[in-house]
Amino acid sequence: MGLIFIVINKNITLHIISFIIIENGVFLMAIAIGNQMPMMVNTAILLDLFVSVLVLGVFFNKLAYHFHDDSSDILSKLKD
Repeated sequence: MGLIFIVINKNITLHIISFIIIENGVFLMAIAIGNQMPMMVNTAILLDLFVSVLVLGVFFNKLAYHFHDDSSDILSKLKD
């Protein structure tokens, strides 16, 4: 389902939600077959880390876009 959402939608928020859906699916699969395949569990944990870094990166980029540090530059141009 997550891959279908990524292909169909162009909104970045829905892409993040889709990556989380894929990540949760891999995590649940790793829990289900964890005793037979310990390497799959390690791969799921690695995918968790990658997705969390991706989500935090998008979040901080959006924050930086909305809150510029240009306010002090504008104040220095003011005249009496």
